[in-house]
Amino acid sequence: MTPAVLQPLFEQWRNENLSFCVTSKNYNKSNNLIEANSAGGGGFLFGYPCHNFLEYPPPPPPPPPPPFFRYPCHHLLESPESWEESNRWDKEPPKFLPQEQINEIAKLLITQFKPTTITLQVTTFCNYYCPMCPWHGKDNPYKTKYYSNNPELKNKNMPLEMAKMAVDKIVEYGITNIGLTPQGEFFLYPHWEELLEYTTKLGVSVSVTTNASLLDKETIKKLKNFNISILCASVDTLDFNLFQSIRGSNKKLFENTINAPFLIGELSNVYKQVNFVEQIQNHDEFDTILDTFKSANVNQIVKILETTFDDREQQSDRNSRYPILLCEDFGGCIIQVNGDIMACCYMASYPKALESKTQNIYINSLDDAIKAINSEFVESALNGLCYRCPSYRTRVIDKNTMNIYKGYFEITNARLKRYFSIPEKISMLPDDVLLYMYQNNLVTKMKQDGIL
Repeated sequence: MTPAVLQPLFEQWRNENLSFCVTSKNYNKSNNLIEANSAGGGGFLFGYPCHNFLEYPPPPPPPPPPPFFRYPCHHLLESPESWEESNRWDKEPPKFLPQEQINEIAKLLITQFKPTTITLQVTTFCNYYCPMCPWHGKDNPYKTKYYSNNPELKNKNMPLEMAKMAVDKIVEYGITNIGLTPQGEFFLYPHWEELLEYTTKLGVSVSVTTNASLLDKETIKKLKNFNISILCASVDTLDFNLFQSIRGSNKKLFENTINAPFLIGELSNVYKQVNFVEQIQNHDEFDTILDTFKSANVNQIVKILETTFDDREQQSDRNSRYPILLCEDFGGCIIQVNGDIMACCYMASYPKALESKTQNIYINSLDDAIKAINSEFVESALNGLCYRCPSYRTRVIDKNTMNIYKGYFEITNARLKRYFSIPEKISMLPDDVLLYMYQNNLVTKMKQDGIL
């Protein structure tokens, strides 16, 4: 049966006397994706973004995936039955859908989009000056330009009452998962304990990414009292000499950082993650990170490729050949420290892109703000930002990017690699058997059934 959400669109196409044939077998397949990738396309869809690796070559891009993709709100299209809708079509159904029809379906679905999580940035203070950081990097021309254009965001803390008001509006909208990763270090926020106490009282779960420098036994003890769903610790090196060049010179903070994965492993009912940003200085250290934290009881380790300042300021429409409305990252909404609501992390790099149309949590309801942002995405690709975004990636379904590596289950996409800890009960199985189990969701089902 044809998904109900699509029926009005197909009826509209018939009234316009358009020729089309959309089926349950081709609605999520596009030949344009493969053609764009094979033509190069800057490597922003399936390959790695262009990074200034200088002294070592970038890793080869993963193999091109098949042309399967997910739409926004793809769950609305799920149907156990085959279906076909057509008009002025007397041939076999096409294997791929034309891009203009894909875009029209995506536009329709975006109007139905409601985020299930949102990021609330309560501080822009940080205790590091990491050179790769766009917000605090030492001698960073991007940072200078950013805060020159947005002085209201520099070294600010959101007042606790304003943070609670934002949480109230988020909960009123129906979201019960809030990200608290700021443009800085969350544990420098002077009210972090009161805020977590408030979100816990409301039954809201939170996720936090931290540079781990302030995670000690006392902090971990406090965190056990709060409803935290995900805690990510950033660890970019285990070498103190290198740490001094990419983080800071405080030996105590270094020790906190490299011990953090073991400490967060003590938290129960929390998803534990380690983030590693690959840079020129540390590109050969990742395998050591994997080996060192194998016993740390973390759920996954993520390797992220550094996005350069040149990438962030790229002005060419390098993504214009791709189906922009299929972007995986759109809808990862962010509330900045001044209350402005951004559609994604790249829009947060250009907070004044929408000028008078900017939405603010203290003025607008979250429902009205999300609707306005969805409309701007459909009509203008957020004022053209999406066409030059270095983080653009489509919602592609691909089993070829899965692998077993050094005792971890590895998933690769355009910007990062994820390494998931393999449950001990099955860790001794051959790699090909493990890979088959992961590719066919058998491990997930075994966890759901309580076997793992």
